[in-house]
Amino acid sequence: MKQVLTRASFIICLSVISLSGGALATILEPIVALGAFLATFMLVAVLISAKARILATAGGALLVFQAPGDEAKIAYLGLLIVCLMVAARNLARSDDRVSLQAFRPMLTATVAVLALLAFSYLNATTNQIAPIDWFRDALGYFLILALPLVGLEASQHLSRRWLMTTLTVLGLVAAVGLALDWLGRRGAASTERVVLATATFTLLALAFVAVKAGLGPKRIRWMVALVVIVGSLVATGSRTNALLLVMVLVGIVGAQRRARVPLPRIILLGGVFALVAVYFSTFLSDSGLVEANFFTNRLRALTDAAGGGLSQDQSFLAREYSYRLAQKRWEASPWLGGAPGYIYRPSGLYTLDTPWMVPAKFGVVGTALLLGYLLTVARCVRRLATRTVAPEFTAARGWMLAMIALTPFGPWIEDKGTGIALMMIVAIAVAVTRDDGAMRSGSPSPSASPELNTSSPDSRPRSVRSST
Repeated sequence: MKQVLTRASFIICLSVISLSGGALATILEPIVALGAFLATFMLVAVLISAKARILATAGGALLVFQAPGDEAKIAYLGLLIVCLMVAARNLARSDDRVSLQAFRPMLTATVAVLALLAFSYLNATTNQIAPIDWFRDALGYFLILALPLVGLEASQHLSRRWLMTTLTVLGLVAAVGLALDWLGRRGAASTERVVLATATFTLLALAFVAVKAGLGPKRIRWMVALVVIVGSLVATGSRTNALLLVMVLVGIVGAQRRARVPLPRIILLGGVFALVAVYFSTFLSDSGLVEANFFTNRLRALTDAAGGGLSQDQSFLAREYSYRLAQKRWEASPWLGGAPGYIYRPSGLYTLDTPWMVPAKFGVVGTALLLGYLLTVARCVRRLATRTVAPEFTAARGWMLAMIALTPFGPWIEDKGTGIALMMIVAIAVAVTRDDGAMRSGSPSPSASPELNTSSPDSRPRSVRSST
């Protein structure tokens, strides 16, 4: 009955929005009317549908945070706050005590880090940092707190399959966007940023796709996605990405009975990685999409660095300089930090390629709180992983190992894709545990009233109905 009412209310709201959009089009400029129509439609969608909340927060972040202005970011923040309000209401009414109990420590840690962000704003004003600069720099930290809460609530209403499909599609988009951004940044190709260039979220999609390609079923489909993501990472020309590809494979290797990829298949996947790297580098060079000697120069730089020639490596020298700047900033206020929003000269950036950025902004106390939050999220996911054996938990393990390996090269916690990755990990962990428990008990997994569900009770699989 609730599902019928939800569908009816959605149809009524959509009809009202359509009529209102037509009326606005006769009064306002068409582009203004279209914007108002889409904003109203999105607001109604996130209020009703859990799928809309995931797509709006994850897909919206990929689209919004590549824009240079602040208007779209502020609008996204407003939409995220609406999603948080809906999530808080639904979590308070949820009867899924297993998931809530597993993630209760995460909720407590979230409150602690929110208090840290509030204090950092006061610290920023004391250090004469403009509020808009603090907002831009602290937004990534807010995302790693807010998005997992949205994922925790939305997962109560979404299937494991839908979440995996969404992660794969968004991961493919992020991978291509990352390649285009890096090629344009290096001057190897005349490309413009299309979506948020996020390595952290791309690596999460890589880990999930690699596990699926190694374990199956439908390995061919997952192998195609794997080729696209690996090819995009290779196209960036980043030597760090080569290390991260290896770390993902190391993180997912293990016994198949534990839903991990056996060593022979890991070797096969490594061979696929190498073939894709050779093919994409050759194709991009021969087609003229990048400079002819771009990949040759990157390979030479890699071999020189491995041979001890770091004193001549420009990337190493730039990162060493970033380390010194951030460490000097931290030494000025070691316990509380200098607050987000400080602009480093002459780069004009809020962040540098060094993990020292976190203590430089939040000090020893804030860094300990942030590290504790990340460990708490990992522990909560691990708590669900002990209830069932699933390849999704293996993929999360591979991603976490890649993040540990990425730490010396930059503050990956500030990557806005990290919040999206944490949201998808939390949502998939809950969905996997719920679906596995439903299969063991022989009952269908719960469906949610806030989620727009067009299926009727008679459309359930016969095997499920007969078992109940």
